[in-house]
Amino acid sequence: MEKIDINEETLAFYFELGLTISQFTHLAQSLHQVMYYIFKDSEPKEGFLKNFFDKDTFGGQLNIAQEHLPDHLREDLHNQWMEIDKQLEEAKNNRNLLAHGWIFTDTDAPAGQRCMLVPGAGKYWKPDSAPHENGTYLLDIVRMRYFNFHASQRLHRLLWMLKGKPESEAEPVLGELEEPDLYSIIRQPYSYLNVRRGTE
Repeated sequence: MEKIDINEETLAFYFELGLTISQFTHLAQSLHQVMYYIFKDSEPKEGFLKNFFDKDTFGGQLNIAQEHLPDHLREDLHNQWMEIDKQLEEAKNNRNLLAHGWIFTDTDAPAGQRCMLVPGAGKYWKPDSAPHENGTYLLDIVRMRYFNFHASQRLHRLLWMLKGKPESEAEPVLGELEEPDLYSIIRQPYSYLNVRRGTE
């Protein structure tokens, strides 16, 4: 089995953490585009959209979307939005972990579990407890990135259909993405940097 040292895993962990937070930003922008398209001609335009965009958290913006957006959708798009809404709720919770979780390293743990995020460390973790009990590991973070990408795709498809464009011409939403492979994820930062790993 290919050896993965702690430095490689740490690099991949922070690399994926950054990518996943960035992917969440794209997800939030996708929601912004949908909301703007639906309410850009509403009255009072400035008051409603200003209230939405003035919210300084994704959760606050999502609450407004959940309250007002369903009433402005065609019937054929309502179920589609309800499914997306569930994804956005999960993405919101994931984002809070990504942004506020504490990072721990355990050099004695198996490969793939040596770096971890622990949610709300002050609440869930004490100095005499094991971070692994609430740990989110490298491949968990990659799955969050895939999840955010899928939700963004669905929002783009919803926007396409809101504009009255044929569903048959909309960009297809990918199905379930392949389960991430630890060794492929470890290699990914090196491929971006166009350098070889020390073990290759």
